[in-house]
Amino acid sequence: ADLVHELAEAAAQAGESKAALLLLNSYLHASPDHAHLPKNGLLAAQLLARSPSGRGSAIKLLRSLQARFQRHTLRAEIDRMLIHLEGGVPPS
Repeated sequence: ADLVHELAEAAAQAGESKAALLLLNSYLHASPDHAHLPKNGLLAAQLLARSPSGRGSAIKLLRSLQARFQRHTLRAEIDRMLIHLEGGVPPS
């Protein structure tokens, strides 16, 4: 199980998005090659995208995930979210 992801999701659901982002950001920088990085990076991008000021950071993070994890199982979800944030069709 991915404890970081579970804790970040719980924090976000409790209305503590800033705490969730701090946790995820620390994880992303401390564990750049960990197997759960795409899942946690996607969650961080989703949380960032909730505010207009975080939209650019979310796009940057998603582009980084695209470049690093071209064949990951979450790639389609990453692509959909990026298209949505860049003004394309909304994710389904």
